[in-house]
Parts: sequence; structure tokens; C-alpha cells
Amino acid sequence: MSITVVNIVSEQTIPNIVFVKEMPSANRYLFVTTQKMEEKGITDSIIKVCGIPLHQTTKLPVLENSFQNITHRLQELNLGKNPNEEYLINITGGTKPMSIVVHDFFRQFNSRIYYMPLNSNGFMLCNAEQQDETIMPVSCRLSLTEYLQGYGFEIANQTEMNRLTVLPEFTGLVFEEKLLNAPEIVLLKKYIETFTKEQHHQPGSISLANPPHELIALPNFLYYTIKFPVQDKNLLNNREIQYLTGGWFKEYLYLQLKSKYRLNDSNIGINVKLVKNNMAIEPHLIFTLQNSLYMGYTVIAPRKTELENTIYRLSGIKKGRNFGLQSKGFIAIAEIFRNKAGNIQFDLSNRAALQDVLLYDRLSLSQI
Repeated sequence: MSITVVNIVSEQTIPNIVFVKEMPSANRYLFVTTQKMEEKGITDSIIKVCGIPLHQTTKLPVLENSFQNITHRLQELNLGKNPNEEYLINITGGTKPMSIVVHDFFRQFNSRIYYMPLNSNGFMLCNAEQQDETIMPVSCRLSLTEYLQGYGFEIANQTEMNRLTVLPEFTGLVFEEKLLNAPEIVLLKKYIETFTKEQHHQPGSISLANPPHELIALPNFLYYTIKFPVQDKNLLNNREIQYLTGGWFKEYLYLQLKSKYRLNDSNIGINVKLVKNNMAIEPHLIFTLQNSLYMGYTVIAPRKTELENTIYRLSGIKKGRNFGLQSKGFIAIAEIFRNKAGNIQFDLSNRAALQDVLLYDRLSLSQI
């Protein structure tokens, strides 16, 4: 039997990508699209992620709100002539007129029509005569690269996105025993802040053999107090500087999430550099789970303004729908950040919720 898979193209690409990957391999892939979607390259992104040979694809541009035009364009395809043809239809995307017309048009043929409800990871079979409206979960699990490419993003530092600075055991100790809550690290942060203001860039390295006078106590602290595993005993490199001044918390959370959700390297990244046209985004943590995207930023002991700025930055990324309705944002705080009643400071937590960003502190990290 010949199979044609039909998708309605919209800015929400993940339901279409998952549908193609979940359905049997088809002879033909029909994309009901619009001029706007084609100008944005949405269909091409879907085809690329799914690895569909171009000669098996058909793009059908329609007027998105015209019942008459959509019907006429479908009729032009002269479908339904082959009695052995089966049509697998996904009506999740597109405008309401597009979904209605596609549903009604293909219902006359040998077809199965599906819909993915919002916030689900499965499809419903659209059949009014069928009493069972169970959402059928999908087995497809998109990698981080696949999800991001579905929205036109590429990972610029693919080979670096799973690289850790030190062994996981040391990072665990840093969190549990607060090894870096020390005056030497406070002075290191102040030194970097001053250096950056004066030189307009952060230091690429710091000598431990002949440290700046502000950091005279740093080598002994690293060597003997916490036994920090420096790569070069005479020098702190850039990665180590970043780790000591807050990067350790990113690595700790990365390890916790990877273990909790049993993620492999293709599903999670740390300090990932995302690029799309002239847009560049560098979330501290990003991972895919059940075909949803989770993007987070970490802070150590934030001032209120710092946390507010982080909330607005993350919500701004999400508001642009750069990563679809399946994306979720969170901010993780390394320290306890609670009021006297034991709750995360209400005004900030409430503000984060309004921006569709979840806020966690040291006591609630396990809830991420």
C-alpha cells in the first residue's frame, strides 16, 4: 500500500516533526503551507530534521484563512485516484480554516486523521464515531539538535556542550560542603569585576605562580584547602576561572538533571551557543525531555535586580516563540532564597510565573 503523510505547516514545528518520525515511512510527504511559512523556511526545517528526500515532498501554499482557496488547492492535486493509497493526516498546525478544510477533504479518502493536544506527547485519532479518545503516546524522542534545528537554530559549540571542567565528584562536594563560599573566591570575583571594567574584557587566565597582589592567598586556598584540580599548577585557565566564580553550579545542575532524567549527551548541554541568522543565545543549561525543550539560567546568591534581569531575559527569549510552545524556562538559585514564611520571595516568584518562568532555589532544586 502506498502511504502519503500530510502535515499542516505552522511556526510550531515539533508536532509535525514528531508525526513524520512516528508514522510509517511514506512514499510521499505533503505539506500544506503558506507564503509566510515558506519565507521563514519552516517547511525546509521540518524536511531537514526528518531527513526526507526532496523528491518525495510536495509543498502546497494556500491562503491561510480562505476556505475556498484551501479547498481549491487540495483539489488541484487530484488525489484519491489510487484505491491502495492511505493518507496519514496531522491537523495540529496551521490556522483553523486550514485544519478544518484538510480534515474534511481527506475524510472522503482512506485516511487516518490525528491531532496532538497542547502539552501532550502523543496524538489523538480524530474520529467522532470512536468512543475511545485516548492520547496515544509516541515513542519518538527528539535529540537537542533535532529540536533546535526544527526552529532553525544550530549549535555552534556542539563538541563542547557536554564538557565538564572537573570530575563530577568534586563538583558534588562544592555544592554539598559549600567549598567555594570563601573570602578567597569573593576576592577573585572582585578582581575579575575590576579587571573587566578597566580592560573591557575578562581575564583569559590568572597566574598562580605570581598572582596579582589582590589574590595572594588564592594559590594556597586552591592547592591545599579545597584541593582544586588545576590543569596547570602555575595558571588558572579561563574555564577554571569561570568554574570557580559560578560555573560550578551549572555543572552541578547539569549532572543532577542528566542523572535524574537519564539523559544522554545528545539530549542535554551546558553553556550551549545557539545561533540563527543574526540571533545568538547562550543558555546556561538546555535539554529535551519527551519532546519538550527546557532552558535554564543559574545564579549563585543574586541581588534582586540581577534576578529580575535574568527573569526578563529568559521570558524575552520565550515570548518570541523562538523555541515553540513546547519550551519551558527555569532559573535555579544556588543559595536559599526565601522569606520569613519559608517561601521563595513572593514578588519575584509571582513575577517569574507571570513571565512563564519557573524559579527554584537550593531547597527546591530537586523539583526541576
